[in-house]
Amino acid sequence: MSTEIFELPSGCKVKMRSTTVAEENIIAEATVPTYEKTLDDVLAACTLEVVSPGPYTGFTGKNWGTRSVGLGDRFVAMVRLSQISRIKGDEFTFHLEHGFCGRFGWKINLRNEPKMKRPNEATLAALRTGDTFHVEVDGKDVEYRVATGAEPMRAFELNKKYPGRSSSVSLRYRIVKVDGVQDNEIMDWLDGGDGKKYQPMSSMDAAVLREALNDSDFGMDTEIAVKCPICKRTFLAEGPFDLTMLPPLYKAIQDREMRGLRGMDTSEE
Repeated sequence: MSTEIFELPSGCKVKMRSTTVAEENIIAEATVPTYEKTLDDVLAACTLEVVSPGPYTGFTGKNWGTRSVGLGDRFVAMVRLSQISRIKGDEFTFHLEHGFCGRFGWKINLRNEPKMKRPNEATLAALRTGDTFHVEVDGKDVEYRVATGAEPMRAFELNKKYPGRSSSVSLRYRIVKVDGVQDNEIMDWLDGGDGKKYQPMSSMDAAVLREALNDSDFGMDTEIAVKCPICKRTFLAEGPFDLTMLPPLYKAIQDREMRGLRGMDTSEE
């Protein structure tokens, strides 16, 4: 079993150990609805010590609150845990498609140093104090929060409640309130709903909101440069960074529900 101290993007430092069969059992039972709790349980089990809390207050011993930390820190901690739980040089294969070239597998070595995006000063301040951000969109003040480990479950619940409105959900789940709009009407304010009270937000206004949300984000660069084996062109693809990276699960996933965690089929061609 190996242990390492990792500095997360916010400056928080944690000492973690590699996974054991006990964590493999936890991961193997994960489903889409329990994914976030599973990740919390695995990170908690493998965290030995909070060496330095960084911008977070009250983080001592093993307690670093993976739901309350910045989403970027939680995400990088998962990637780091995957790294120290692998055999040196172990590769991860994921499948993707490139236009008319079709589907192919691409191998990456996840022991490589991740390219981290540090939080800006405003985001660091929000992590310390819990303060929110404001942006004006379509003439209204929109209050939104920094993304924490709790956000993926909020997004999951909203997607269940509002099927077929995923773009609206991607904007909604971090909004605290909108000036002059009831909380239960914010989704309709974004996409028009049934059209009786609101008109759909323009793509230009939505871009203003997305840019504000993205500006407070941090974590790591998840895009990977991939060279298509058919046309030989290089393009950027989103890396498969989720629980399925943790060994040996990534080689043994069989059922469709777990494959759905990554949104792509992991079966061999």
